[in-house]
Amino acid sequence: MQQREKFGEQQEQVDSMLWDRFVQHHPSAHLLQTSGWGALKGRFGWRSEIITLSSASTSVEAGAQVLYRRVAGLTMAYVPRGPLTDWNDPSLTGALIEALIAACRRQGALFLKVEPELPDTGANRARLASYGLRPSPQTVQPPSSIVVDLCGDEDQILQRMKSKWRYNIRLAERRGVTVRCATRGDLSVFNELMHTTGTRDGFAVHSPGYYMAAFDLLTPDQAAFLLAEYEG
Repeated sequence: MQQREKFGEQQEQVDSMLWDRFVQHHPSAHLLQTSGWGALKGRFGWRSEIITLSSASTSVEAGAQVLYRRVAGLTMAYVPRGPLTDWNDPSLTGALIEALIAACRRQGALFLKVEPELPDTGANRARLASYGLRPSPQTVQPPSSIVVDLCGDEDQILQRMKSKWRYNIRLAERRGVTVRCATRGDLSVFNELMHTTGTRDGFAVHSPGYYMAAFDLLTPDQAAFLLAEYEG
């Protein structure tokens, strides 16, 4: 097929540094596609596999980190915030989807669920449908994300916000709210807040060990743990 002539699938697990470098520079880069996230999920019942496509000029042209888990004797496959591809290139994306389907079949997966970082528009729904993907009534990740440009100093960042947001931030500062980078020792406070909020608002939270593993694997290079405090 023409797709296979242009791109070569790498079925073996690629080097994590090479993969993370690709993720970091991709326009749809997301933490959930990094090898660190795969390592975190690996401690809690999941297996990860990185599937990539290469070309003659590029070591990684497109790819996805797939998470596998057995539930009730069946294997499910999940790609959070991926795959990472050029959705405007049907040849590249089609080849990647085929590679993912082949990988899932090798793993005996019952189904493949993907949640790419794409706006939920009619055009994107049609694009996904053209690759045989159909909407699911259940989602894992939030349907939208807020991305804040951190270029510039604090005043420049604030100026790019709406006036109401600037007012709320400065009001909180005047009333004594401070924000700092937390340490591993602060996780007990975070766990207490999560369980209190989860109980109140009716959503599930992870175990303390999960957040501790996330802190160890993802900070300080791939994530920051920020803690807001009022009067200490």
